[in-house]
This record gives sequence, structure tokens and C-alpha cells, in this order.
Amino acid sequence: MTYRLAPVLIAALVLGGAPALVRAQDASEKTSQDADKLVQELGNDDYQKRDDAQRKLEALGRKALPALRKAEKESKDAEIRARAHEAIANIEKASPDDRPPPRRDREQKGEVEPGEPRIQPLPEPPSLDPNDFFKDFDKGMPETVQKMLERVRKQFEEMDREFEREKSRGPNGPNVRVFQFGTRSRTPLEQKLGATLDPPPPALRAQLDLSPTDAGLLVNELSPGSRAWKAGIKPYDVITALDGKAVRTVNDLSDLGSKEAKLEVIRKAKKETLLVHGPSDAPPADKGQDEGDKPEKKDPVRKF
Repeated sequence: MTYRLAPVLIAALVLGGAPALVRAQDASEKTSQDADKLVQELGNDDYQKRDDAQRKLEALGRKALPALRKAEKESKDAEIRARAHEAIANIEKASPDDRPPPRRDREQKGEVEPGEPRIQPLPEPPSLDPNDFFKDFDKGMPETVQKMLERVRKQFEEMDREFEREKSRGPNGPNVRVFQFGTRSRTPLEQKLGATLDPPPPALRAQLDLSPTDAGLLVNELSPGSRAWKAGIKPYDVITALDGKAVRTVNDLSDLGSKEAKLEVIRKAKKETLLVHGPSDAPPADKGQDEGDKPEKKDPVRKF
């Protein structure tokens, strides 16, 4: 009897639950159809109808998300895509999903299950004193390297002390930093001439319309009273020729001042010829005046 009733009961349960399942499917399909119609209304020409459709879609909640997401990706109407995107954001904000919060947040609230492993925070690195670091660094060095580093430290310390002494008694008073930059040392011939001569840099050559192959030496430094100074040369002159011979190196000026000659220079972007006197016919200098204040009325300059 029991075995005969079992199939009957199962059939009754199935037949009794089938209408409910059908009704649920019908309701889901109707909701989907309503959502599709409302999505199309998002592009209606009437502004009020567009707003009403968006409000109804947001009221449907997550049931309207499939239709809205499809419209956001596939619709050719820009208004529909924009309103679908806005409606999706409002729905997700109003009804968040049921996913559990991150474990770290649950740990802070004490909601982690007893058997669930906890995330151990990383230990903070210990504070490091730079002096201790350098001490440990020195310990790992060979003895010869340690001695060399010690000598370098002492030299820097002595330089600091010397700088402080110069700063305290300098011409600008105490607590004023004075930096002096030296130029390169002169060659023996440059020392004899009393000038520092270098090829003109590319920018100056371009300004003076000199090609890279043209002759010329730039007077970077000039010592008062020297042979070059007595020849009438001034700082930043570009010497191009001596007695018609091109000047390309300092050796080309080795005879400067030993005899009367003509020196061709470029001064302030203008070509000039200087008459250089020999040692016997050099004009006497005025000893009553300072060399820096000598008048230039006797300066033999002829422009061409």
C-alpha cells in the first residue's frame, strides 16, 4: 500500500508545484519585457517620459540590470546609453550585492569566524640610525679601505674648517659664502704672452660668421702689462692673423711683441688691425697712472 501511494504523492507534489513555477517564470518574463520597454522609453522625445522611464527602471532594482547593461553597451542612441549608465550606478548604490565585505574589514569589526585564518600585519621596519649604518658598513670593509676612507673624511673636515675660517674673515663679512671658480692653467707659451687663448665656441663662431675651419683664437684672460696686453689685445678679442698668417694655435703667436707686426682681430663683431710695436720702438708707459686707468689715445688701432 505504501509503495502504491508514493508515486501518487510525488505526482501530486509535482503537479501542485508546476503552476507556481510557471507563474514565477511568467512574472520574470513580464518584468524583463517591462524593463526592455522602459529602456526604449529612455530615448523618448518627451523629456518627462524619459525621466519617468528611468525612475521606474531604478524602482525595479536589480531585476532591470540585465536590460540596462545591454542597452549601455549595444544601444545606438547616446541618450539611452547615458541614462542606462546613470540608472545602473543608482541601482547598485541603492541595493548593494550580498557579497561579504573584505576580510580585513570583518577582522576590524570582530566578525571573523573562529576557525578562519587571520591576516597577520607586517611588522614595522626598525628605525635605522645613519651613523650606525656607516659604522656597520665600515666594519665590513678591508682595513686598507677603512684607512683610505678615514683620510678622505679628515680632508673634508679640514676643508670645512678652512671654509669657515675664510668665511668669517672674508671681505664680505661673516656668514657670507663666497665661491671662486678657477680657470685652466696656462701653457708655458701662454704664460710668456700673458693671455689664456682658446678656440672660439660654436655659438660665438656662429655669431661672427666663422666656419669651423676658419682661423681664430679667443682671448679668455689677459694679464695687465704682459706682451699680449702691450700689443693692444683686449679680453674677448678673437685673434685671426699675425702679419697675414692665420692664427690657429698659440704657437702661431710665439713671435708676438718681438718685432713690429700687424695683428688682425675681431672686436665687438668688427674686424680691426692692430699695429704691434717691437721691443725697441714701444711707446713708453705713463708711470704716473695706474695700468688699469691708462688712456687709450695712443692705442694704434686702424679699422678696415
